[in-house]
Amino acid sequence: MEELEIGPRPATTAVAYVTVFGPEQAAASLELARELRAGGVNTLISLDSGGLGKQLKDADRKGVRYALVLGPDEIARGEVVVKDLRGGGQRAVPRAEALAAIAR
Repeated sequence: MEELEIGPRPATTAVAYVTVFGPEQAAASLELARELRAGGVNTLISLDSGGLGKQLKDADRKGVRYALVLGPDEIARGEVVVKDLRGGGQRAVPRAEALAAIAR
C-alpha cells in the first residue's frame, strides 16, 4: 500500500514528539527538540503542558513514531524515556544518546 501510495496517510512526517512535563522542564524539552532537529530528525514539541497522557495521545493521533519524555526525574538522572508509539515499548536512555536511540 505504501508503494502504491494508497490507504491512510500519517497526519505528520515527524518521527519524534518531545513532551513538556511542566514549565520548569520546558527549556530542557526545547533543547532536546533542537538537538534532534539538528541531527536530522523531524521533531514536534508539545505546545500544551496539560498532562503527559494528553500529549502522548496527541503524538499518537498525529502518527509520530517516538515520544520522548523528559520529566524532573529523568532530568535528575540524566536520562530520556523513549516510548515507541507503534511497538508499544519504552526504555530509558542516557540523555546524550537520545538521538541515536531514535535514529536507528
